[in-house]
Amino acid sequence: MKLEYYSIEKLDDPVFSDLFEKRKKDLEDAAHRHVRHVLICNHKGIDLSLPCFLQPDDPAFAMPDKVIVAKTIELLLELNPDWTKDNISKMLGISTTGSNRLINYWLKADNGRDINKSNWVVLATKAGLMQLVVAK
Repeated sequence: MKLEYYSIEKLDDPVFSDLFEKRKKDLEDAAHRHVRHVLICNHKGIDLSLPCFLQPDDPAFAMPDKVIVAKTIELLLELNPDWTKDNISKMLGISTTGSNRLINYWLKADNGRDINKSNWVVLATKAGLMQLVVAK
């Protein structure tokens, strides 16, 4: 989509003003549809209002607990039925040897190793739980 800049005087032009208002309404409608979709979709019981689904540079961002990581991996495997933990490991660029040892460490409650931020963002984004926004 091409970004165009207009002066405030353009809003006085009736043709431009009508086009502007129509485009604004279309964007607002699309945003409302997206919000409704997020609210009615079953994301395996994952609460998308948790701070781990905020943008990573947001001051309120927090890393997920092991339960959320496990549910996210379950969701990703459900969305991609032919995938295994090996596919997830390859996607994240981590070793697939040792029965996906690193992923299993992230999931075990009695283990102190947690998922790192970059892998969490990729995992949550790929599962459709987060949309990464890159600011200029």
